[in-house]
Amino acid sequence: MLTAGFPTTRSVRQGDVRSQTLSSLFVNDLALAVKRLNRGVRVGQNKFCILFYADDIVVWAENEHDLQEMHSLHSWCRKWRMHKYLKTNIVHFRNRRTLMTNFHFSCGGITLDVVDSYKYLGIYLDAFLKFKPVLEFLVIPLVELWMLLMPIKFKKLSFRSLSYI
Repeated sequence: MLTAGFPTTRSVRQGDVRSQTLSSLFVNDLALAVKRLNRGVRVGQNKFCILFYADDIVVWAENEHDLQEMHSLHSWCRKWRMHKYLKTNIVHFRNRRTLMTNFHFSCGGITLDVVDSYKYLGIYLDAFLKFKPVLEFLVIPLVELWMLLMPIKFKKLSFRSLSYI
């Protein structure tokens, strides 16, 4: 038995465990649509075109034109009324001798930014796949925290008092 559709203005909270389940119900048709385009990056005998985990989606292509043709993502977001929540950037992974692309990417009429690095599932990836972004985003904040804690280093601190800082 099917029920009639109904509008809703609520969703699950960021990080809610139900988010993964709800996303899984929707993303299968997106993966199939992107795979039907026969675009992606060949690794050995496999071709990768889309990765997703919960509500994080990555689309891969060999070149700018293939990536631009993978417009299924916008159509899918519009179909499921998620286009307002689309946060999209382009990272051009390359070696240091290759210039960054000057291609103008768009999705649903919106120009997309080409960025030097991107955080995916807590991992910072830069255009050259180096660890510098990891140092900038992880190590420096830890050093700043250490500097903040230095004045109280000789005081007796319990685990409870550290959790409130």
